[in-house]
This record gives sequence, structure tokens and C-alpha cells, in this order.
Amino acid sequence: MNLNSKLLRIVLTSMLLFIVIPIIMPKILPPEFGFIFLFSTLCIINILFYIFIGISLNIKSEWFYPLISLSIFIISSYIIYKQVFLSYFTIYIIVCFISSVLSNLLNKIKHTH
Repeated sequence: MNLNSKLLRIVLTSMLLFIVIPIIMPKILPPEFGFIFLFSTLCIINILFYIFIGISLNIKSEWFYPLISLSIFIISSYIIYKQVFLSYFTIYIIVCFISSVLSNLLNKIKHTH
């Protein structure tokens, strides 16, 4: 997969996760599910998304992909929730970095054996 299509997929998925779903789902869900939805999105779905980004990264040439996605997250959280979730930003970047490093280490170990 070339860099442009991978970046486009990350940007489109980020926009879906961080803009479209948070705007549409509260209108569809009953009010009592709002907190559960927000919690599951911030603590489960987004973390899995950044793990997948980290696993698929070539850290030498694609290091900025998570930053683009995280920028979309920060901007959308400010627009939608009127606050910036810097703690989640930090968690997501750490998760992405760790998954990328572990993925690269596992690939190196696999290629040496």
C-alpha cells in the first residue's frame, strides 16, 4: 500500500471516529446511554484504533500519521465537546508508539529466525 492511500484511510477513519460518530450517535441513542457511549469511544474504540495505526506504521517514514489523526481528535473534541482531552491525546500517542515499537521488534525477531 502506498503512503497516500494509507494516509487517506487513516484520515477518513479518524474523521469518522472523531467527528461523524460523536455527532450522530447522541441523536440516535437514548440520553441515558450518552456517558456509556462516550466512555466506550474514548477508552476502547479509539485505543484499538491507535493500536492498529501503531502496528501498521513504518516508523521511519510514517511517524507523522498518528499526529495527523490526533490533530483531528483534538480539533473535533474542542468543536463537539468544547474542551480538549489532552490526557486522552497523551494516552493515544503512547499506545500508538508502544504498539509500533513492539510490532517492529516482533518483525525483526521474526526475520532473524
